[in-house]
Amino acid sequence: LQEEIDEILHALSEEDQEIFKQIFFQEESVQQVAEKTGKTETTIYQRIFRGRKKLRNLFGKGEFS
Repeated sequence: LQEEIDEILHALSEEDQEIFKQIFFQEESVQQVAEKTGKTETTIYQRIFRGRKKLRNLFGKGEFS
């Protein structure tokens, strides 16, 4: 399963991969990730939105909705 997740996330930039892992797998809050990365919460939300959109376009709408 971890290999499949890594393969899917490989479509994202390294920075976005880390954000996705922290938010969705380590269950950190957007605020925590923003503090760790030195970015604003708005920026983190934008990266999540754009990343999910990219993954949906690559792998199908039903899988990541």
